[in-house]
Formats: sequence, C-alpha cells, structure tokens
Amino acid sequence: MKHYIRGHFTVTFARADGVTPSVVTALLAQLKPGAVIDDMTVDRQTPPLHEGRRLVIAYREPAENGN
Repeated sequence: MKHYIRGHFTVTFARADGVTPSVVTALLAQLKPGAVIDDMTVDRQTPPLHEGRRLVIAYREPAENGN
C-alpha cells in the first residue's frame, strides 16, 4: 500500500482580481509525480473587514520511500 504525506497551499488574493492560472500552475508544478489533489476551495471565513480571500489546495504526495 502506498503511503502519502498530506499538505496544502494557501493563496491570498483580492476579491476583484481572483487567482491567475499561472499562479495555480506554478504551485501545482511543485508537487511530486503521483501527487493527488484532494480539494480546492475558497475560504469564505475571512473576516468581513479583510478585502482578500484565500484559495486552499489540499493534496497528498507519495512518501519518500515509495511504499
């Protein structure tokens, strides 16, 4: 059975601007081959006075030993 290490990326962005595809591509390019994306969500729990939002990408990567 393969073992995975969990991780996540968080990108904070302005509401009006959104996140560009190049930013998401650059983040995903950092993952090891065989990585699995579990979830991509926009965190809507940001306090109302804060003008930004957060994109959270949860993933799993194969463990170093490959088992």
